Amino acid sequence: MKTEQQDGLFENVKQYVDLKAEYLKLDLAEKFSLFAGKLILLGVLGLMGVAMLLLLLLFFNNVLTQIIGIQWVATLIEIVLMTAAIALTWHFRERLIFNPIADSIIRTFFDSDNDKSPAKDGNDKH
Repeated sequence: MKTEQQDGLFENVKQYVDLKAEYLKLDLAEKFSLFAGKLILLGVLGLMGVAMLLLLLLFFNNVLTQIIGIQWVATLIEIVLMTAAIALTWHFRERLIFNPIADSIIRTFFDSDNDKSPAKDGNDKH
């Protein structure tokens, strides 16, 4: 009698562990697909942004050339402005790039289980 109960308990525990492993696999696959989608979207938007930046630089160069009249001075002004933009981006890289990416990864992989928690909607009473 006792061995039948132990066998039943063992089967239930084994089934629970198998179901929990399947759930973890599905959860990880969902989180990875969300992260991969965000990464692909970021890449596409980045390429489109680079194309737009190139077109804006060409436009700015043409406008400056019309105003100043000297092509190399207009190009030099653009180079100085782009160098300043690169330096500012490098200086604020933690706030502009690293922290948002880290927050996105953390939200994707760790916060999805807590979306329906009471603390999320701001009605928590401490």
